[in-house]
Amino acid sequence: VGPGNARPEEVENKAGMTVTLASLPGVEITPFRVSEETPLLGDYRKLLGIESDPKVMIMYPAPNFIDELPKFLDGLDFTFPGATKIGGMASTVSSLSRPSIFIWHKEMESQGQEEGEKAGNGSKRRDFHGDGVVGVSLSGDIKVQ
Repeated sequence: VGPGNARPEEVENKAGMTVTLASLPGVEITPFRVSEETPLLGDYRKLLGIESDPKVMIMYPAPNFIDELPKFLDGLDFTFPGATKIGGMASTVSSLSRPSIFIWHKEMESQGQEEGEKAGNGSKRRDFHGDGVVGVSLSGDIKVQ
């Protein structure tokens, strides 16, 4: 993955995307999604489907989740005080488009996409979202410095 022998090229005024792929032997990866309609109350373990104590949580909120983000992070800090939380905001500079956030896991595929939300491009997909936050919790043999 990467530009090979070529230099990286910055692209402006065109659609862009960030993809994170990893092979982490000995690490339990639990994807999660919280929509803007999800009440941020109660047991965050149940809310996110996280059974273990993660060491790292990586998340990408959509811009319209900005008002709920402090409350969400407070809930994560309370429930998972030992976890390092990192991430970045999905964004766009055009008022004519809105960013989408993406989360996929092999178990999500079996749930089917017909129940999904409409993504920014009008297609119904369970893995593309225009609101909330997506992320993964990482537990096991992993360390972040």
